[in-house]
Amino acid sequence: MVVKVLQSVKVATNKEGIGSGKRYAVGEELPTDEDWQKQIAQNLIDAGIAEETKIVKPQETKAPAKKKKRAKNDDGTFKADDKSTPNVNEAWETK
Repeated sequence: MVVKVLQSVKVATNKEGIGSGKRYAVGEELPTDEDWQKQIAQNLIDAGIAEETKIVKPQETKAPAKKKKRAKNDDGTFKADDKSTPNVNEAWETK
């Protein structure tokens, strides 16, 4: 869970809540490694002082590679490449 602070806030830095605490500025992330830290973060979320942010992984935008297979004639035999068309290979076709 990633929690970002929406308002400047002072938060306890240990389990017992004893000590001076730490001041978090707007946009800083709260630690949520321990259960007591998660509880503090949840209390701040409930109070509207912080918000949980979702981490979204980028989607892959590459188009899948087109697979090639051998081209066949009507009778099922493989087609040969026509040498008179150097920019086109008639022996292969994409699926």
